[in-house]
Amino acid sequence: EDSGSYSWRFRSPSRLLVGAAVTVAQRLIISADYERSWYQTTHLQYAPIDVAHNEWLDECFKASNTLRVGAEAYILPFLPVRVGYIWSGSALRKGYEDVVFTHPLPTRESIITAGFGLKFNNNIYLDFAYQYSNTHYTPFQTFYAIDSYDPDLDIESEMFSFHTMRH
Repeated sequence: EDSGSYSWRFRSPSRLLVGAAVTVAQRLIISADYERSWYQTTHLQYAPIDVAHNEWLDECFKASNTLRVGAEAYILPFLPVRVGYIWSGSALRKGYEDVVFTHPLPTRESIITAGFGLKFNNNIYLDFAYQYSNTHYTPFQTFYAIDSYDPDLDIESEMFSFHTMRH
């Protein structure tokens, strides 16, 4: 239990997951998964500071979709090959993807995967995999400090904006 003067209590987003797979000729498997997460249903029940987080969460966030598709085929009895693709959309409502946050939030992501395996016997396998991801993020600042008495003393970092491409 998280208790004490600095404890938080919240309800995480509701999620729906649906998936289907089919096997063809006992040599090919094709699968697809769909996930929907309702980020606007995140609800802060208790916080150590008095901030209207729930209204902000509902205003800023929306439902997000993720789609995953993949296939695996046995080219030879000991050699399966695999390919897959994942796409995730933004959880931010339209107009909020350029809002400055204190850390970057992903706005969209796509991932391509590929691999193959070697089956030596029923107990020993060796798998090789490759993954390429491309993720776009919201702009953010690394620091800022606002002086409530003298605005000339406000300090803040530059705005950063980026996306990552990872192998």
